[in-house]
Amino acid sequence: TVTGAQPAALPPLRHRRAVDLGGGLYGCGDHRDTPSIQGAMASGRRTAAAVLRALRSIPAPGDRAAAGPGAG
Repeated sequence: TVTGAQPAALPPLRHRRAVDLGGGLYGCGDHRDTPSIQGAMASGRRTAAAVLRALRSIPAPGDRAAAGPGAG
């Protein structure tokens, strides 16, 4: 082992903290998962998925189906 290679992860551990911070803001990094490169990558993947979900819920410009019946 290498002393100081990773930050101390003392109990109680809060793994998998929320990545959607509200108001269109998202956060990712090892502070949102385990304190490691793996945690940073896992957090990044969760953040990307959350952003994609949010973007899919926004209707495309000129999307008649999203505008409702009788629109346009």
